Amino acid sequence: MGSACWRWITRIPSSLVIDTATDKVVDTVAVEKNQTGPFRAEVFSGRSKLVTCDSQAGLANILNTADLHGKQTVLTVGKTPFGIAFSADSKTALVSNHGDRTISRDRPAKRQSVEHV
Repeated sequence: MGSACWRWITRIPSSLVIDTATDKVVDTVAVEKNQTGPFRAEVFSGRSKLVTCDSQAGLANILNTADLHGKQTVLTVGKTPFGIAFSADSKTALVSNHGDRTISRDRPAKRQSVEHV
């Protein structure tokens, strides 16, 4: 398989994994606890983690890119999560919440709870 890309389908809570060399769907990955397909997605931590946001449920999911079917970390963030950013060292994830004008901050490596700032 060549490089892979993810395709989000907003009507269903899953992602299609597409082999860019063949342009064929090679996998479908469920996004846990989401009501709809993820609205946003970003890769961080040396491309080893994928973070998605469900704008309807107020959730952010962290997936391991080496094992997309493995355990996901599901975080409750603010209302209508919209953007995802990371600190320069990839130790802190930030999710902007359009619906309540807050920022949710998570430090996955430290297993700290999400803070709304």
